[in-house]
Amino acid sequence: MALDPAARFLEVATALLVDDPWTHDPDLALEIHTEAADVAYIDGRHDDVAAIAGVVLERVGDPLAR
Repeated sequence: MALDPAARFLEVATALLVDDPWTHDPDLALEIHTEAADVAYIDGRHDDVAAIAGVVLERVGDPLAR
């Protein structure tokens, strides 16, 4: 299934973000984390979804973006 390559792509994308992506490019950080959560959810990795969502909720100030 295409989930494995998608998950790997998003892992690499996350690793390539600058040290503090939420300050430097919050839109990109949000997009990558949102996609990673989507892929994890579809793949049934609910613990990963919770972890990613925790990071997003901690870092995103705009309630509509949450």
